[in-house]
Amino acid sequence: IFPSLVKLYVYNDVVVALASGTMGKLDGCVLISGTESISYGFTEDGHEVSGWWWGPVLGDWGRFFLIS
Repeated sequence: IFPSLVKLYVYNDVVVALASGTMGKLDGCVLISGTESISYGFTEDGHEVSGWWWGPVLGDWGRFFLIS
């Protein structure tokens, strides 16, 4: 579907949040919390780390955890 010169990357919305907060530089960290929580960090040299699904462990029983 796409021309050979187009690179397509599929990422989580937390990466988009980090890119918007760092003007596309992707160097830093972001924390999103609500009915689900996720944290994500990315360094200039390409290292990345993320953490999610700790809500039930830490006492946040939101989202669909109780249904499943």
